[in-house]
Amino acid sequence: MNNLNRKIRELENNVVDDDIDESTCHVDLTEAPQAERELHYTAQDILQKYQNGNTVSVTQETVLDQSCKLLTTRGFLLFRKMVKAMCFIDDSVYSGVFDMRLMWFLNESVKLGNQTQEMVKLEKENANLDEDSLEEKRISLENTFEDLWTEKSFDAYEREQTLKMFERIQAKINPADPASVTTEQLTQYLMRGEKGNEAT
Repeated sequence: MNNLNRKIRELENNVVDDDIDESTCHVDLTEAPQAERELHYTAQDILQKYQNGNTVSVTQETVLDQSCKLLTTRGFLLFRKMVKAMCFIDDSVYSGVFDMRLMWFLNESVKLGNQTQEMVKLEKENANLDEDSLEEKRISLENTFEDLWTEKSFDAYEREQTLKMFERIQAKINPADPASVTTEQLTQYLMRGEKGNEAT
């Protein structure tokens, strides 16, 4: 085993080059719709004008938020496409598992951000308390937080997303009354596959 480990380290040293330049990738806004381009350009103007910490208006903040959301979405889709192309090729099963896990991770990250904001707010509102009293409030707040990145958390997210998926399928099968769709109709729809669904 020691000989094997030594040979692996030798191989790593021969293959890995510390001087390899990092590759870059970017979203080309010139390919985006005109309305989206104008939104990003407006956001850039706002950032340049208020980069010294000046207050932005509610409307300007909305523009910045929307621009950030669109860029984040495009970056996510680019990352998702590259990972699928490099790792999963056209395997829909592996691709679906990756999507579920990735979206769950992002969802948990948002929850963590919200929890952090709640804790910061708590500390600001109780800045006049002594450390022991403040710690009690921290612990009390933490006890209300759900555990993140656990098997239980993923199972709950998977059930929620699966339910939403079936609700969307029901709405496609019978838009007028989705709740009336039977298990047999759902099974037939799923058995037809993507090509069959596109043809209907």
